Amino acid sequence: MTETIPVEVFRGALLAVLDEMFERGNDLVLDPGDALFETLATLDATQATRPIGEGESSIAALVHHLWTMLDQLNRAGGSKPPAPTDWGASWHRLSIETDADWRTLVADLRRAFDTLRGVAASTERWDAHWVDGALALVAHASYHIGEVRRSLAVLRETAPASP
Repeated sequence: MTETIPVEVFRGALLAVLDEMFERGNDLVLDPGDALFETLATLDATQATRPIGEGESSIAALVHHLWTMLDQLNRAGGSKPPAPTDWGASWHRLSIETDADWRTLVADLRRAFDTLRGVAASTERWDAHWVDGALALVAHASYHIGEVRRSLAVLRETAPASP
């Protein structure tokens, strides 16, 4: 006998995890204050663009990569695989020079997340393609959110002492 999960149960669980990852930590998968947008709100452009080590990406590069991923998923609209993307280029965000530039990048990520969340909340057809994409998004975004948190910890440990 084949058992299925009702769409509303899957969708509710997915939205709860996405909200916790991006919006607000709530002890389901992240501690309070550790969600992506909560974390990014604590940074300025100088912190966001500082690589944490040789060959390491900056937080701004991680954010741009996440934005690229969400943007591609939004462009695909769930009806077909995302268009070919130069994922290597998604790590390069060279135009962050001011706090305004940084806030624009975070706002771009916010819009992409809000769009994707809206699609997930309204989609009724959760076929294998959609479920695969949702699980891949959670896994991939979780890894990069962890990298943002790790980078922030390193930045704070190595920050010059205040006078």
